Amino acid sequence: MKTANLLTITLGTLCLLLAPFSPALAQNAASAYPQAMQQALAQLQQAKSADELTASINTFSRIGEAMPGEWLPGYYKNLTRLNMSGSLPSAKEKDQLLAEVLTELDALLKQHPNNSELLTLKGYHHMLYVAADPASRGPQFSGLTIQLLRQAMAADPNNPRAYLLLGQMQWGMAQFMNSSTDQACALFARAHELYTASSTTPSLAPSWGAGSAKQLLERCQPAD
Repeated sequence: MKTANLLTITLGTLCLLLAPFSPALAQNAASAYPQAMQQALAQLQQAKSADELTASINTFSRIGEAMPGEWLPGYYKNLTRLNMSGSLPSAKEKDQLLAEVLTELDALLKQHPNNSELLTLKGYHHMLYVAADPASRGPQFSGLTIQLLRQAMAADPNNPRAYLLLGQMQWGMAQFMNSSTDQACALFARAHELYTASSTTPSLAPSWGAGSAKQLLERCQPAD
């Protein structure tokens, strides 16, 4: 049986189990959730085309609707949408998508305040929003982005994605101001250290960014 069919069956079972018949059924739904997420993440990892990525987004959306108390389905749904935003043909469409993502992230953060990964993802959202129009958006949103990423680091000092994105912000600012990139490089080094120390055991937790941290840190090395 193909993975897509298994995923459909798992999600269908999950939704049925969520029907409010008894506490036992709700407990079974919770036990089905990890398998549904594992299959959804496998689907996302294999997705290449826009249609396949959209299918992954829809899968995470359905899991999130079935398990409204969980934050990871909404996280991966909106991470994928942010990663796809650069391929949209017009600035208007991109801004519309970013606005929709921000609404969902704010709702998730209201339910899960001080969640380091959600704060980091909101910081990533702001980075993309600024990049679409740096001249008009940078003065307001650059500071907000840095604030969000520092808040994410405070919530979880071992979250490498917060250090990675803050390093990218600091790098861009240093390049613009023609100033030292030492602060950015220190953040890349810390991110790389945290990625290296991270468990390699598969889990549902976010793990993206290790390759970017390594590449960016290599930029900091003096040329031979």
